Amino acid sequence: MSLSTTRNLEELDPRLERDIRAEEQSLKDDIDKLPVFPVAVLGISYTF
Repeated sequence: MSLSTTRNLEELDPRLERDIRAEEQSLKDDIDKLPVFPVAVLGISYTF
C-alpha cells in the first residue's frame, strides 16, 4: 500500500511526507489485525 498526493506535494514538505508515511503504517497495522481481508461484491442479475 502506498499513499501519495495527486501532484506529489509531499516532496515539497517533509512534514507532509512524514504524516503520509505514518498514516500508511497505521493502515498497515490495522489491516494486519484483521483475520481476513474484507471484500465487497456487487452484482445484478436479470432473467426472463
